[in-house]
Amino acid sequence: FRNMRTSLFIFFMVIFIGCSENDIIDEGEKPEDPQAEIEVYYDQESTSSRKPDAGAKVYLYYDINITTEFGGLASYEGNGILKYKRYNTVIKPDSVLYTDYLGKTVFDLKPMDVMSIVAESSYFPNMITYTVCFHLDESMKITFVFS
Repeated sequence: FRNMRTSLFIFFMVIFIGCSENDIIDEGEKPEDPQAEIEVYYDQESTSSRKPDAGAKVYLYYDINITTEFGGLASYEGNGILKYKRYNTVIKPDSVLYTDYLGKTVFDLKPMDVMSIVAESSYFPNMITYTVCFHLDESMKITFVFS
């Protein structure tokens, strides 16, 4: 009887020691999704300083390269709308974001091969700039400067 108690004690000790904190996996923890941080600034000529373009609009176009789509020559119609006259096609943004008082906005990247980003200044009326991003599987930071 004593031998059996000793054996049970050793058995439970081995199980207890074998289950350390490092072996516990928290299913709630997931790797962070990649994000894009967009910064929009403008250069103020009178003071030669760079200021955040607060309230600038940032338009996202998913799965499209606006520089090559439909011949690549588009006119900007406002509110993120691009008109390709050659094919009489209009493209609207998939998402619209606004920069904060620091001229920044952040969003989660979706898995896709290409995304076009157009920034429209709130300081300079009707002035836009753009970039095209490929293979969106890592976080990125993009800075636009209007002058």
